Order: sequence, then structure tokens, then C-alpha cells
Amino acid sequence: MESQQSMPPGQSYFDIPLHNQYMPDSPDTFYAKVQPPSSDSAHTPPSPITSRPRRSTARPSQSQSQAPTQTPPGSQTHSTHAGPSNNVLRRSTTSISTGTGTTHSYTSAPTQQVRKERERQLANTPRDTLIHLAISKEHEIKEAKHLLTTAILQIESLRDKLAREEQARKVLEEEKRIQGLKTTQAILKAQKESMGALESVGMYKLQIENLQMDLKRARDTVRTVEDERDDADRALVRARSSARQMKEQNVVLQAREEGRRQGFEEGHNQGRMAFAAEVSANPEPVEEEPKRSPTESRTRRKSTPPPDSSRAQLEAAEAAFARETIRIKMQLHELEKDLDRERQKNKESGYALEKLRKRAEEDRTTAEENARGTGERRKKLRGEKRTVSDI
Repeated sequence: MESQQSMPPGQSYFDIPLHNQYMPDSPDTFYAKVQPPSSDSAHTPPSPITSRPRRSTARPSQSQSQAPTQTPPGSQTHSTHAGPSNNVLRRSTTSISTGTGTTHSYTSAPTQQVRKERERQLANTPRDTLIHLAISKEHEIKEAKHLLTTAILQIESLRDKLAREEQARKVLEEEKRIQGLKTTQAILKAQKESMGALESVGMYKLQIENLQMDLKRARDTVRTVEDERDDADRALVRARSSARQMKEQNVVLQAREEGRRQGFEEGHNQGRMAFAAEVSANPEPVEEEPKRSPTESRTRRKSTPPPDSSRAQLEAAEAAFARETIRIKMQLHELEKDLDRERQKNKESGYALEKLRKRAEEDRTTAEENARGTGERRKKLRGEKRTVSDI
């Protein structure tokens, strides 16, 4: 069996890249669409036999039948050799240029048995018939080469189109991956912002609770101060009532003392008058009393009986009342100051609480807007993924 030239291992004809197919001045270059063989060219019947066939005794040599035909790159060659004596078709070598400087040759060599069988069949064939058959085969081979070249060009075009589509698919996948990364980063950023907003809202809530507790304590303090003030007012009322009663008792005691003094003086005057009348009725020598000095008489007239214990108690009660009144007034003044301070603190706490509430509302609104934007971005990403998957 003769050796046959084959393709490189691991490759087929369709794996060979073809570029720059159109080469000037090349028999393989076609600028028009090649049509298949027509009925008047490929299927033309052979001419009738005009002479008696003659048996050929010459055989092609083994070395000549096995010698491959070398063809330069970028050309196509089909050679058909008919021996002058045996009129037998020799093997042909087909070279196909891919346009990239690489030429692939395909040599079809029949086996020894097939060669002998064909020689036996064509031994009695006339020369004209063999020539006509060789011309027909050559035309068919050219047409087949034309069709093969067209198919190769179409395959190359499809391969280029497939490569462009693959490149576009890779670019689209890269864009999808980048868009997915951007969307994931945006989602993570939105989630981080939402978590920060939630933490801020929690912190503000805790501050509001602390302020509410402080406000409650301040209100309790104000209530306690008001209770103490009410107690002081009631104590003041009781002190005033006691003072009024003590004043009334003092007036009564003074009236009694005045009555006693007036009664004593009146009794003294009546006794003197009675004694004078008795002396005038019984004129007896009576030792005259020593004259008293005007100062002594004036002192005696002005002298009053010694004060009793009720006056001392009244004075002590008045002094205690004055001291209690001063203490209660000072206590009320301090309570008023404390109450004003607590009211100011409550007012400031109310302002701070209102600010914190407004800030918490703003943070909550921001968190809701961030969550809404995240949801919209997710919907948009799902729509883009669905569109890409549909493509």
C-alpha cells in the first residue's frame, strides 16, 4: 500500500484558520460566486468509440506512482498524467492555500489492488474515450475545488462571525459581571447606610428615653417642691392664725390690766375722799404726814403693778411668731428659686427632646429612602439580568 500524506495530528481541515482568502494572480482566488457543475460540462457523455481499443502493455513504475507532487504555497495544482502507451490516469495532488502562508496538500493514491483493477477495466478503452474521461474528471475536480473553496470561505466567514459573537458574549459577560459588582457594592453600601441609620435611630431613642426619665425625675422634684410649698403655705396660715389669736389674747389681757389699774385708782381716790370727809367731820389733831416730793408722787402715780406671767408669755409668743414668719418666708423664697430652676431645666429638656425627635424622624426618613432606593436598584438589576438571559 502506498503512503498517503495526512493532516497534522489533533487537527482537521476545518480547524485551520483561513484569512486573506483573496490572493491576486492565484488560480484559487475567485471573485464571483461559483456555481455547481452544469449538465453540459460535468455530465457530458463520452464520445462514441471510433476505433478498436488497443491493449497497453506498459505499466507505470512504482517509484513514479509513489512520488508526491510538490506545490508552492498559495497555489492549487491538479495534474492528470496519461501514459503514452497505457492511457491510465495517474494519482493527483491537490494543494489548497488558506491565505495565511500555509498550504495543505492532499494526495489521493489508490491501492495496488484498485490500481490493477482499474488497469484491467480500462485496458481495452480507446484513447479518445480515456482523454474525454480525463477531461471530464479534471473539470469535475475543478468544480469540486471551486465548491470546496467556496465552502471554506463560508466556513471561515462563519468562524469569524462566531469569533465576533464569542468576543461580544465575553464583553457582555464582563459588563454583566462589572454591573453585578457595582450593584452588589451599591447594595452593600445602602445596607451599611441603613444599618448606620438604624443605629443612629436606636441611639436617639435611648437618648430620648434618658431625657424622658430626666424629665420625669424633674417633674417629681417639682411636684415635691410644690408639696413642700403647699405645706409651708399651710404652716404660714397656721402661724398667722396663731398670731391673730395671740394678738386677741394680748388685747384682752391689756384690757384686763387697764381695768384693774383704773379700778385700783378709782378705789384709791374714793378712799381718800372718804377719809377727807371723816376728818372734816371729826376735827382732831392729826399728825400731818410728811410732804412728799413731786418726784416721789409722780413716780408713785406712774408706778403700775408688776406684770404677771401672761405678759411674758405673750412677748415670747410674739418673738417666736416673728422668727417663724422669717423662717417660713426664707423657705418659701428658696422653694421659689428651686421651682424656677426646675422649670428652666424642664423647658431645656423639652427643647432637647423635641430636637432629638425631629432628628430621629429625619434619620428614619433617610433610612426609608435608602431602603426604597436599594429595592429599586435590586428590581433594576433583576430586570437587567432577565433581559440578558433573554438575549
